[in-house]
Amino acid sequence: MKICSHCREAKDPVAFNKDRYRSDGLAYRCRACVSLGNQKNAEKRRAYNKAYRVQNSEKRKSSDNREYAAWRAARSLNRVPSWADRNALRAVYNECERLQAETGVKHRVAHIVPLHGALESGLHVAGNLHIITPSMRRRKRKRLAETDKKDRSTLGASRERRAWREALELNRVPPWADRAAIRALYDECERLQAKTDVKHRVAHIVPLHGTLESGLHVAGNLHIISMHRSKTQRLSDADKKDRANKAARRRRKEHPQLYRKACNEYYRRNLGASRERRAWRDALKLNRVPPWADRVAIRALYDECEKMNAQTGVRHCVTHIIPLQRKFESGLHIAGNLQIISLSDRKAAVS
Repeated sequence: MKICSHCREAKDPVAFNKDRYRSDGLAYRCRACVSLGNQKNAEKRRAYNKAYRVQNSEKRKSSDNREYAAWRAARSLNRVPSWADRNALRAVYNECERLQAETGVKHRVAHIVPLHGALESGLHVAGNLHIITPSMRRRKRKRLAETDKKDRSTLGASRERRAWREALELNRVPPWADRAAIRALYDECERLQAKTDVKHRVAHIVPLHGTLESGLHVAGNLHIISMHRSKTQRLSDADKKDRANKAARRRRKEHPQLYRKACNEYYRRNLGASRERRAWRDALKLNRVPPWADRVAIRALYDECEKMNAQTGVRHCVTHIIPLQRKFESGLHIAGNLQIISLSDRKAAVS
């Protein structure tokens, strides 16, 4: 229980907001008191904000304020890359204010490629900004509308370009990727959609950013699926594993003892797979798992070890021929560097 500093009542910790700067991680006032205080001061805050806007109207119209508002709007759209130069952005807005003062004509800073276009989106960087007048803005809007209309008539090529660009950003396009074959798949998707009047899309068989493995943006890793499939069917393996992991974490938090018991039972039933996972995780931490490591072959070795344990009654283990941690050289966690030996032989080798 925690005592609220305002109403002085002892309440459950759930009734308090989180505050990472306090020792107990909870706010000093309960949610009810915070809500009551917000309601009492709402009118006062509105009056203060209105007076501030009137008194600082010129400041709010300044280039610094406009740049800050544009920066916040772009961040909310996730269009500000990590390498964006904010000083260069401010320089563009200051130049806009200077032109407006010199010419007496209203100018504004706009994006060359809009941040939320119909088929493609630009970034909030200095290279994507230009200074235009209201008449230029109207002509630009008309041109963009015509371009969007033209692009929508060739949706297959547009969607292929966007998918190619996203795959390039993820470094999932190999040098031998056949772009003509990929574009043919997108065109076939549009043809199916027009013929059947059912929405289709091109998806990756192996996702580009899976939790355990990542596919490539090549024609052999693409297939056309109908959007009328159920949501569960459309989920990729990575999404399913992610949801299963979240559900497992929730169950572990709610029922820790039952979860521990179930884990122990699973470990006893699947000793080979459990020990292989633990060895794989330890090798990953040491950066000793190469990209070409065959995990199926590694797991087969651990299963064979458990089989030998059951048949002979002598305990065996899987060890590395060249250890993963040595002073001058280190082995890799691959099937060719693993061997099955008895525990007695291992103890003798260590001694």
